[in-house]
Amino acid sequence: EDDFADATSNEKLERRDWYELSQEVADDTIVMGLISDNDERAYLEEIKHLENWCQENNLLLNVSKTKELIVDCSKKQERHYQPVRISGTTVERVDSFRYLGVHISQDLSWSRHTNSLAKKARQRLYHLRYFTALQ
Repeated sequence: EDDFADATSNEKLERRDWYELSQEVADDTIVMGLISDNDERAYLEEIKHLENWCQENNLLLNVSKTKELIVDCSKKQERHYQPVRISGTTVERVDSFRYLGVHISQDLSWSRHTNSLAKKARQRLYHLRYFTALQ
């Protein structure tokens, strides 16, 4: 935890330090990239750096559990991005996924997350009423 506090207080983390930190702090890792002017090169390079780092450190990326979510806030027509490939396998592109208990969608709305929470609350309320009626 002290490493995390020290690292986050620095203005700039080196790429290698960030990867080491992400592996120490959490089991789940997210790579975020910004695609500007329809140029995906920096984003794809960042993914390649992660893939290389994992190989150098004898870590295996489970591509079947890896997902890509594209958030495009532009008002322009829909863009077509090239698929991400890790170890020769295409990463599945999704319109939403669950990360650390929060549903994140490509339109950044909260509807999927709140619907999930409401469903869970209804299920628990049903069980509470059922068990209360038994007593």
